[in-house]
Amino acid sequence: MLNGTCFISPHSDDTCIAGALTIQAEVLPRPYSMVTVFSKSRYIDASFKLKTKSKEIISQLRCEEDNAFCQALNIQPYFLDNSDCDLRKNAVDFLPEITLDADLLQILIIQLKDLLQEIKPKVVVMQYPFGPKQHIDHRLTLKAIEIIQRDLNYDLLFFDDLPYSFVNETQIAVKNTIDLTKENYTLKRKLMNIYNSQMCSYFYDSISMLPHERLLEKIK
Repeated sequence: MLNGTCFISPHSDDTCIAGALTIQAEVLPRPYSMVTVFSKSRYIDASFKLKTKSKEIISQLRCEEDNAFCQALNIQPYFLDNSDCDLRKNAVDFLPEITLDADLLQILIIQLKDLLQEIKPKVVVMQYPFGPKQHIDHRLTLKAIEIIQRDLNYDLLFFDDLPYSFVNETQIAVKNTIDLTKENYTLKRKLMNIYNSQMCSYFYDSISMLPHERLLEKIK
């Protein structure tokens, strides 16, 4: 029997930035789980003072921030042992025309399918890459999740892929919106602050300019 909602987070902080208010508002079925797909990283914001550049220590710090976010919202966290694009290629690809790595995609399909068969969610939610700036890791994760859906038959919903894009409404149906009032922005910022090592003014400013946070369904 399928039950609950699983949030697929390509990287630590992605689900929080894209959908913290929707998660907090309890508009999706419980229990909640969250899978961080690329848990190995060396990225922290330049404003965060850390004496080491060790990818192991930074990855551990980012996972601890994921755990704190999940604890705050009563979410069961899971982590997959994959390196992000910056570690794999020493750069981050954002161009949507870049070809996906077929071998890595197959690894993600196997990993995520095994884990989702264990979790058995009724609903899976992740970011929807759109427009001229699409993180390659987000595209890989989405492709894997769409392929797995053919066998596991969960309902697939999306968040806007903040801060990179806000999906054109001709491409999707909006299932739920939460207005970014001053009170809600303050709450979202408080949850984003859990990811102290990763947040920067670009993320905060991008969120502050949006009218609302959205839960989306792809138009068939």
